Amino acid sequence: MVSNLISMQYGVSKTSSQFLLDRADTRRLIQPETSGIVRTGIQFKDGDHVRIDLAKDAGFGVIRKGLYWPRVEKTNGQYDFDWFDEIVNEAKARGMVVCATLFGNNRLYGYNKKDGIAVFTEKGRQGFAKFAAAAAARYRGDPVVFEIWNEPNLRNFWRAHPANPRKSNIDAMADEYTLLVKAVAPAMKAANPDVFISAGSISALWTESFAWFDRAIEQGILNSGIDAISVHPYGFEWPEKAEPNGYSVMRGKLAAAGRSDLRIVNTEVGFPADEWITDRGYSPEEAVRLQGAMLIRQQLLDHLYGLEYSIWYEFRSRDTYGIVNNAFELRPAYTSAKTLHNELNGYRLVRREATRRQEDFLLFFSNGTQDKIVAWTSPALFHDKADTHVIETDYEILHITDSFGQKIPTKGQSLELNEYPKFVAIRPSSGVRGQ
Repeated sequence: MVSNLISMQYGVSKTSSQFLLDRADTRRLIQPETSGIVRTGIQFKDGDHVRIDLAKDAGFGVIRKGLYWPRVEKTNGQYDFDWFDEIVNEAKARGMVVCATLFGNNRLYGYNKKDGIAVFTEKGRQGFAKFAAAAAARYRGDPVVFEIWNEPNLRNFWRAHPANPRKSNIDAMADEYTLLVKAVAPAMKAANPDVFISAGSISALWTESFAWFDRAIEQGILNSGIDAISVHPYGFEWPEKAEPNGYSVMRGKLAAAGRSDLRIVNTEVGFPADEWITDRGYSPEEAVRLQGAMLIRQQLLDHLYGLEYSIWYEFRSRDTYGIVNNAFELRPAYTSAKTLHNELNGYRLVRREATRRQEDFLLFFSNGTQDKIVAWTSPALFHDKADTHVIETDYEILHITDSFGQKIPTKGQSLELNEYPKFVAIRPSSGVRGQ
């Protein structure tokens, strides 16, 4: 049985059909207590909001979108948020939340192409802080949370630093980013004391990015006024690896620094349906379906391990990351997202059932009158594929829905586990007899 920390309530908003956190306050992610805040999200790019209903219908309640400084401040000291207002208003009308990623330098403050997109001068930091404060003030009372930057530990999203222009995750980059956060967070809180701010946006969780974060901690990022640390858990072959190899390490660092009160949020992760999957022995046809299973697993695991919200990359793309293609045609992962939300709307996570194999996941959900198990298995250590196998349960199984919303035959009290989560409606008895 897992800790009560993960036994958080799902509820249903009057304006939204997603599964939600029941209780929240305006300093903890936070929308009015009557509506709660959804936990699952999707990355938008420019123009995606015109099809926001597709995202809403799939059950997503958070959309992440870049809020670009040079697009807002084209004349010194004048801020044009009209284009972002449209996104916020579309989301608000549907009971959705916007995660606004504050991003980009500005030529008005002396930057040019050789500087990359980083903000690393005092003049730039003060200008960015004023822009961020203006955004915090403008969206006070709206369903908007903020993230400071995107993946500043990578030189592609910061700059090729003169200290080591070929390398990411260096101390000098952490120093510059922390100085920015220490200027921005207090300015935003002064403009809007209720604003929710995450920082870090750390790309991949591994030795070098952990060292980058250690340096940021040394420089004071955790005491800058932020509410959460955001992570992008790329690099793991499967979603199941993010907790033991990533999230637990991050929680340990926060605890060691005396800041276990800070939340961890996943503001971006995805798995492309390409060589990332086919190199492990799956066909291209299997890859596009397995991507959908990975979406379900990632978002359920992030909830299981207590992350405040989990944002999938991405909504629309020409490549294989998107759950819809560039023409907004649905891919299998879209159907999986919709299945996840249709099956668990109104349910709360109670526990992870104990099983004999650590690779097996049986998550127990209840809505008070009906219970469900979401069941799957993952590859064992050093294995590319999961070992499909059958477990015997002590539940009376009523019906089973697969990762794509299709009903599949029941086999008494037996469950076949593979990489694809199954939603199993049950009459509870005594538990699971895994093998």
